[in-house]
Amino acid sequence: MQENHISFSADANKNDVKRFYRNQNYSAKFKGYDQAFVASENSSAESPSYLHNNLSNNIIGSVIISQLRQGNKQALLHGLVVSQSYRGKGLGKKLTKHALKHCSLEVDHIICFAEPHLTQFYVSCGFSLVDKNSITANLSPELAARFTSYQKYQASLAIFISERR
Repeated sequence: MQENHISFSADANKNDVKRFYRNQNYSAKFKGYDQAFVASENSSAESPSYLHNNLSNNIIGSVIISQLRQGNKQALLHGLVVSQSYRGKGLGKKLTKHALKHCSLEVDHIICFAEPHLTQFYVSCGFSLVDKNSITANLSPELAARFTSYQKYQASLAIFISERR
């Protein structure tokens, strides 16, 4: 009997990631200088994800970290999606922590905008909740403008920040 293994990788092929998002009915876009992270399922330990010709068939989760402008010291974590059959098993948390640890973008902070009911999740991944009244003190102009734009459609959005160490 084959055992399934979950592996994580950075700098996934953007076309594979886009295909995964489409298959999950999720609209995520690459926003600038991006790094995509995926979790993929392999049917055996001898068959790691990088050996598969069509990784998109094996992707079970993805998240993107985007630096909107080169030189910006903040990046945006977005597009965290886990396949339905893998939800509730800690994969999103593992994938987020993997992305934070292995992000190669030269940034000091990684920012995330999410619904307040996800506070416990993001705090457990290493983020801190930011006071929305201090966005100009905590966010770069590009991310502050993006947050303001997103708030027009999701007024309750919260801001989370993770410091790079």
